[in-house]
Amino acid sequence: MQRAWRERIETGAMLAPSVVLLVLFVLVPLCVVAAYSFALRDPYGAVLPGFTLDNYRELFQSVYLLVFVNSFKLAAATTVLCLLIGYPVAYFIAFRAGPWAPALLMLLLIPFWINFLIRISAWVVLLGRGGLINQGMLATGIIDAPVGMLGTVGATLVGMVYAFLPLTVFPIYAALQPIDRRLLEAGADLGAGPATTFLRVTLPLSLPGV
Repeated sequence: MQRAWRERIETGAMLAPSVVLLVLFVLVPLCVVAAYSFALRDPYGAVLPGFTLDNYRELFQSVYLLVFVNSFKLAAATTVLCLLIGYPVAYFIAFRAGPWAPALLMLLLIPFWINFLIRISAWVVLLGRGGLINQGMLATGIIDAPVGMLGTVGATLVGMVYAFLPLTVFPIYAALQPIDRRLLEAGADLGAGPATTFLRVTLPLSLPGV
């Protein structure tokens, strides 16, 4: 009984810093935003004390509904693309990279050391009319005039996939890494091909990461 309580206390102590950070930097800001959503506004947009549901009624206007629909479409497309790219990358690191796996994981971690806005601003420079991509296509004769890529759906998808791809790779890698390789060998010994082994063994075991 005492051992169980000791283990619970130790677990709570280890989780406490993360819980405190989540409360301070996620839960509290969300509560502040929720409180502001019910507040009044003056003609200049400043927040006034009070309570109103007008802000939520405006959400059902056609212009905002279109924004929501487009946002969900972009989110769905980003999720699918991240899975299509991230799963093979995670699979390669977990099963094929061998001693290079730590280095590849470190390369995926490096972008997190740079401010998010700076990373996205780099894509603005690359995709701009005077950016490297346009300049490269002009130099090779692919295009005759700069192409406007910023603000398009394609450019938005590129930026979102770039931003969220590591967050796709890491959980899938974490689910793939503990898979017992003997299960794959057993599947091969029982006559299953690589595709069947992947669909019947590897994929189901990695679904929690997905």
